[in-house]
Amino acid sequence: MIQQEDLSLRLDILSTISLASFPCLFFFNFLFYTDPGSLFFVLLMYFHHLNNQDVLASVFGLISLLFRQTNIVWVLFVAANASFEILRKNWSKLSKKTTRGKAFQVVMMNLLLTCGGYIVTGIAFLAFLLINRGVVLGDKTAHEVSFNIPQMFYFFGFCCFFGLTIILKSIASFGRFLLENKLLFLLMSTGTGFLLRTMSTAHPYLLADNRHYTFYVWKRILNPSNILLDCSLPIVFVFGAWSLNHSLSKRDFTWKSLFLLSTAISLVPQKLLEFRYFVVPFVLWRLNVGPLSPFQVVLELILNSVVNMSTIYVFLFRPFVWPHEPYDIQRFMW
Repeated sequence: MIQQEDLSLRLDILSTISLASFPCLFFFNFLFYTDPGSLFFVLLMYFHHLNNQDVLASVFGLISLLFRQTNIVWVLFVAANASFEILRKNWSKLSKKTTRGKAFQVVMMNLLLTCGGYIVTGIAFLAFLLINRGVVLGDKTAHEVSFNIPQMFYFFGFCCFFGLTIILKSIASFGRFLLENKLLFLLMSTGTGFLLRTMSTAHPYLLADNRHYTFYVWKRILNPSNILLDCSLPIVFVFGAWSLNHSLSKRDFTWKSLFLLSTAISLVPQKLLEFRYFVVPFVLWRLNVGPLSPFQVVLELILNSVVNMSTIYVFLFRPFVWPHEPYDIQRFMW
C-alpha cells in the first residue's frame, strides 16, 4: 500500500506541475519575456522569507526589480509580513510596563536585522525613481499612473476563471453568506456595478491592438456599453472577491489584508488591462489557499492544458494580416 506521505508528495508534485502550466505564464516562457524571471525571483524571495532567511530574500527581491519595477510592491509585502511577525512574537512583552523598555530594544534590533535588506532595496528603488523620474523605463506618456479601481474587479474575475477548481468549492459557503447577508450582498453588487459603470476606461493600447485576448475581453464583456456590466458581472466579481478571501482561511487577517492591499497597489494605478499584471498576485494566492484535493488539482491541470493548447494552436495556425500592413503576419496571444 502507498503510504500517506507518498500520496501527499505525489499530490504536491502534481500541484507544482499544474501551477507551472498556468496559461498566462506558460505561454510567455516560450517568448523569453520578463514575466517568468519576474515571478521566479519574487517566489524565491517569498520562499526564503518563509524560511526566516530575510537577508537572502531581500537580495532576490532586489533582483526581481530588474525584471519588473512594480515588484517593489511585493518586496514591501514580504517586509511588512516579516515586521508583523516580529511584533506578534514580542507583543506580550511590549504590552507589559515591566518589560516594555527592554522588549522595545529587542524588537527594534530584530526589525533592523530582519528588514535591513528590504530597507536597502527600498532605498535603491527610491534612487532609481529619482534618476529615472518615474517607474516606467519606456514611453512614460503611455504608462501614466491612474486610479483604476475596476482593475481589482477584473482580477477577481480572472481568479474565478483560472482558479475555477478552488472557487467552485466556495459556492455552498457563498450561498449561506447570501442567505444571511442579503442586504450586504445587494449593496456590494450595486457598488461594484456603479464603479464599473463610472470608472471603466480603455487604454489606447488596448483598443489599438486586436492581437491580444484582452482586446476581445474588453470588446465583448467588459465594455461599458455591454449589458453584462449592469447585471451579471458585478455578481461575478463580488463572488470572486468573497471566494478569494474565503479560500485563504489558513492565513490570518494581517496576511490577507497585506495581500489585498499589495494587490490593489500593484493593479489600481494601471490603466491598461493586461493579464500579465495579474500573474504574481494570482500565483501567490494559489500557493496560499487551503490544501486542494487530488480531483481539484487534476481538474486544474486539465483546464490549464486545454487553454494552453488552444492558445498555442491559435498563435501558430490562425495568423492574420492588418489591411494597412498586408505583408506582415500578425498572431493572437495573451
